[in-house]
Amino acid sequence: MKNLFVLILSFVMLQSFAQVAEEGGSPSANLLEEAEGILQELGKTILTEKDQELRLEAADKFNEEFLSALELPDAFSYRFDSLTNVSILYPKDSTFRVMSWQLYVDMDEYKYFGVIQTKAKKKEQGQIFPLMDYSSRMRSPDHISLSKDNWYGALYYNLKEFKHEGKKKYLLFGFDAYKFFEKRKLIEVLSFDEDGDPVFGSPVIEYVKRRNNIPPQTLTYHRFILQYSSKTSINLNYNEYEEKVLFDHLVSMASGHPDIPYVMIPDGSYEGFILKKGIWTYEEKVFDHKYEQGDFPRPMPVLDARKGKSIIDK
Repeated sequence: MKNLFVLILSFVMLQSFAQVAEEGGSPSANLLEEAEGILQELGKTILTEKDQELRLEAADKFNEEFLSALELPDAFSYRFDSLTNVSILYPKDSTFRVMSWQLYVDMDEYKYFGVIQTKAKKKEQGQIFPLMDYSSRMRSPDHISLSKDNWYGALYYNLKEFKHEGKKKYLLFGFDAYKFFEKRKLIEVLSFDEDGDPVFGSPVIEYVKRRNNIPPQTLTYHRFILQYSSKTSINLNYNEYEEKVLFDHLVSMASGHPDIPYVMIPDGSYEGFILKKGIWTYEEKVFDHKYEQGDFPRPMPVLDARKGKSIIDK
């Protein structure tokens, strides 16, 4: 029975595709619409199914079908608005899109999946780059560059373009459900190399690290990660009004769990990064007063622009 659901969906998709072909329908519209319907049902299973094996099977099928759909003609212009489990982000010039989604495995394991799809140019075809989550094997992800094959998996909720040494780069703001007691939010740096392949991480974030009995150190990061208690929520995002990245200042608190001595929680004050000559430079104190949790000085962002859709509390 565990394979029955996926088999039925596959049969329905094949029948639908055959019907479109017989009727002479346009694959650039009809096939994408049919594919989206199947993906929508698989996405619901990934988000709501209690049985782990069924969730994993649905995730495998979703990944396979989604990549196949993206290979169809005119797929880049198709927005997949109904896929409530997928974040889809575009830069202002819409030359590519970043798609990411999450799979809950068990209380201490989450898997992330992603795809970067580039738009076709006059003399170049668009490309599809599946992203392979390698984060569970990384010991020091803050200071390394990564590729599509060893990506730090996350569910992205915002994208901000900037320039470094005359080249376009992008801040990606992401959520990592991480483990039962602790969650993570991060700033990833995306760029493209000379061959057009995506590169993750770049030494463009300067942060002042403070530890007890050690003088403050200004360190350069490839990506910036905040780890915090799962009992709270934090803010990490670009603020258009302030023209800077804002995030909660975190302080330690006893966790009450023997395996985790302490966790980090927000104290109501904010830190930030401001862009100076292509480097995101640290600002220790952004505002003169503290805010209550959730009283962030801006409207809370949605995951993307598709009908106000939001997957997580950012």
